[in-house]
Amino acid sequence: MMSRPRGLQGLAGALAAPNALALITTTFPAGRERNRAMGVFAAMSGAGAAVGLILGGALTELDWRWNFYINLPIGVLVAWLAPRVLTESEDGRGSLDVPGAVTSIAGLSALVYA
Repeated sequence: MMSRPRGLQGLAGALAAPNALALITTTFPAGRERNRAMGVFAAMSGAGAAVGLILGGALTELDWRWNFYINLPIGVLVAWLAPRVLTESEDGRGSLDVPGAVTSIAGLSALVYA
């Protein structure tokens, strides 16, 4: 049975990845810049998956609890860098697509259940 912290990590990852892609598509204009940003995102995702497996195995050899502690310095670094690197975005007024959200959740839930 999956532990709660691991399940919450999976849920957070499932929510973060599509949001990152949405930010890339809205931040970068279509063409060369967006393609480059998508390439960087794909490369970092692949590298993160590979390094995460190797680093997770190495940390487990020391003590399995280190797999939870390793995120703390990374989170502190990101929180420190964010105000220095990120810029204010323009105020875009979007609309919430409730029928699309409901049907996508129902479809993916049925797929996972099946």
